[in-house]
Amino acid sequence: MMFLAGRFSSRAGLTSVTIFAIIGEVSLVAICPYGSGVLWKLSKRMIGSSMAHTKAIGTTRNGRDSQPSYLGVKLSSGQTAKTGNIIIRQRGTSFLPGTGVSLGKDYTIYAMMPGIVKFTTKRKTGFNGDRRVVKVVSVVPN
Repeated sequence: MMFLAGRFSSRAGLTSVTIFAIIGEVSLVAICPYGSGVLWKLSKRMIGSSMAHTKAIGTTRNGRDSQPSYLGVKLSSGQTAKTGNIIIRQRGTSFLPGTGVSLGKDYTIYAMMPGIVKFTTKRKTGFNGDRRVVKVVSVVPN
């Protein structure tokens, strides 16, 4: 059988007691060297825990950051666009492609031909019959 011994000062008011514990059992026995030599049975709750939940030195769970997306309108209405110029970078279809532009797989609207950028609105009917106003981007030739 294995025994664990050590000196300890508990939160229950006992001072400088010697603790004997059988490994694997819950209860501990303490012998006080001062006084009448009475045996005390201490629970783990009276002794407390000395294990830390996190490291005491300067560890952090932060320190990561993602790169910016640079979304938004790149060419305004009336500006000249060359073939392949990015007009809008967006998430989803806030702007829909019109004539002379195309929609990339990440919903980027880019020019398919040289011309002048034009922003318009259009009424669109959905599959369920609802009507809404959408923003349309086009490139018209010079």
